[in-house]
Amino acid sequence: MYNSTILLQNVNTLLPLESLSKSTEAFHTDKYCKYFNTRNLFLVLLTAQAKGWNSLRDIQSGFSFHTNSLYHLGMKRIPCRSTISDANTRVDPAVFEGLFRSLVSRVLSYQSNIPNKFKKVVRLIDSSLVEVSIGLFDWAKFRETKGAIKIHTNFNLTSQIPEVICITDGKVHDVKSPLFHSDFDFSDSIVVFDRGYHDFALYNMINKQHGVFVTRLKKGIRYELIGQHEACHNNVLRDDKIRLIKDWTYNKYSKDLRLVEYKSEDGKIYRFLTNNFQYSAQTIADLYKSRWQIELFFKWMKQHLKIKTFFGISKNAVMNQIWVALIYYTLLKYIMHQVNFKGTALELTRILKENLFERGTILDYLKVKVISEISETIGSLYVNSLFNTS
Repeated sequence: MYNSTILLQNVNTLLPLESLSKSTEAFHTDKYCKYFNTRNLFLVLLTAQAKGWNSLRDIQSGFSFHTNSLYHLGMKRIPCRSTISDANTRVDPAVFEGLFRSLVSRVLSYQSNIPNKFKKVVRLIDSSLVEVSIGLFDWAKFRETKGAIKIHTNFNLTSQIPEVICITDGKVHDVKSPLFHSDFDFSDSIVVFDRGYHDFALYNMINKQHGVFVTRLKKGIRYELIGQHEACHNNVLRDDKIRLIKDWTYNKYSKDLRLVEYKSEDGKIYRFLTNNFQYSAQTIADLYKSRWQIELFFKWMKQHLKIKTFFGISKNAVMNQIWVALIYYTLLKYIMHQVNFKGTALELTRILKENLFERGTILDYLKVKVISEISETIGSLYVNSLFNTS
């Protein structure tokens, strides 16, 4: 069937762009703007992520091959490099951050019916550094001779998306992550993090909210053994109930804790600390193993999206690019879930990259892989209303 719209425009219909409009008005980012507005900047940055363009020159020359498609994006002419750069510096990153949060809310609302054997949401907490030149990016403080940006992430294991993101300079320690100062509720969560987040005050906060935490025991912690469970798995060496020695650490966390000593397949010994006494020791070990998923997320972002080289050196330009990259990643996961896409995120990016300016809908280009599952998963009404813009 002939479609009068291009794939890029169809992809944009999946985004909560009304949130972008509200943020644009709230932050007055289009004040005194003549023709290249905030929405145009977003579409340009999103297209650059999808096409893998590396620089402003790439963006300008890339759009020059698709001049007939510009009107689909609401642009009158090919944006020049200086226009994109000026807009990228002018627009407040909070605008794109708000769009990211709205998209995450939409994704989570569609995935609330996914079965979960724990009856709690598994959230993985970690951060990743993006190193930059301190000479060019003097606002990104890290070390005396190095600059860096730190992406603090709360990763939803069930939906496979970053649920909460905070971006700071590299100096901010994990324990002082803004993730824990945003009034986030951990009451329905199993929170998994490494020893970099060791803080008994944090453990106490999660415990008071009736959440579960799983981490590794840090060396030097003084505790006493008050109980012991039988190790019911070959890889579980010990399963103990412990209590902190009464000193300044005890004042921060006075509840009992569980210490699981586990031997992995490669022979390494791990000691896991948790406040949960119901799950099996093997389950506790498996939960910590799942933390590797957030490492894979960081690795995928750095390998396949543009968050290591930037289109500008100002703080706004860098933050805008990172937020749009996160939006694109979340959008990929959203599409994969809604059409029950059996391929990988990388396969989907390749399909979009090659066909972004071609006419048609998402289903037109994914029909080889997913058309047989559509009727069973999302229904014809949903397909017609969401993916067909002809």
